[in-house]
Amino acid sequence: MILVFTVLGLFSCGKKAPLTTPLKKPDHLLTQTEMVDILVQVHLLESAVNLRNAKNQTQNKKDLLRVPDIFLPYKTNQAGFLENFNWYSSQPQLLLTIYDEVLVRLTRMQAEEDKKKT
Repeated sequence: MILVFTVLGLFSCGKKAPLTTPLKKPDHLLTQTEMVDILVQVHLLESAVNLRNAKNQTQNKKDLLRVPDIFLPYKTNQAGFLENFNWYSSQPQLLLTIYDEVLVRLTRMQAEEDKKKT
């Protein structure tokens, strides 16, 4: 037991390393607005596929084929998007701002759909 506390004490006294190391900015950095646009589309597509799977329907190949189409207007592809996502992930405040807006948009879209049903 004393050994455990001694080891913990030694590690706690050492120099603190940053929790995340900032990554190099991608050559084609997507703006925060572009990231929001893409993430909204990705989450909508993911929800559609999950809903279809929950209803035991076969997964529509057209849904999977639409994924590259999401990136086309932003002159990037899935690899470029992931590079951007990883960079924004290393910038927690920026990523939080992006996801706040994603949630606002998705919530607004849901409210509009609910309003149509009534």
